[in-house]
Amino acid sequence: MQVLECAPTAAVVRAYAAEAHRVLKGGALYLLLSRDRMWLLESYPGMTRHLDHRSQRIAQSKDFVLFGLA
Repeated sequence: MQVLECAPTAAVVRAYAAEAHRVLKGGALYLLLSRDRMWLLESYPGMTRHLDHRSQRIAQSKDFVLFGLA
């Protein structure tokens, strides 16, 4: 079976960004990106730089990345 991956649409990216902004403004202490969401870090290096500059990578594996936001 062949799995075809497609790039996320602009609408999907905007939805993720809006949700992340809402959660962070609400006082979230952590951001967990599971394996199926780690494409955000690869596809959006600006977001990755922002997270690396403003937060701490607490844990990382092939299955997830956990950022401490406080």
